[in-house]
Amino acid sequence: MEVESSTFQETIARLAELHRSNPELFELERKQLIEQTIAGFPEHWRQRAYGMQFCLDAKLSLEKDPVSRMNLMVELFWDQVMTFGRVLSDPEDYLARKKRNPAPAKLIPLNPTRH
Repeated sequence: MEVESSTFQETIARLAELHRSNPELFELERKQLIEQTIAGFPEHWRQRAYGMQFCLDAKLSLEKDPVSRMNLMVELFWDQVMTFGRVLSDPEDYLARKKRNPAPAKLIPLNPTRH
């Protein structure tokens, strides 16, 4: 499937109908579109994009209800828009804060039965 061969609106309408009529095929095409999009990125950005997509998929997989998934996607989107706004308005302050307060590391126990 190639997005360039149709307009964006036609693609969205087709995917919406596919989601209603055949959710399994929709999921397959959704994954293919994401893969094609990331494959088109410059090589030095691809690994980061795959990592970001993995994190997004992991967060969304926690929501089984379609409305809850949509709400979570909107929330995640606006969080990123707000972060982008902060970076644009004061990039030096954003970088300084990020350096002072790095994201905490998450430890994953190798043997969850031992403490």
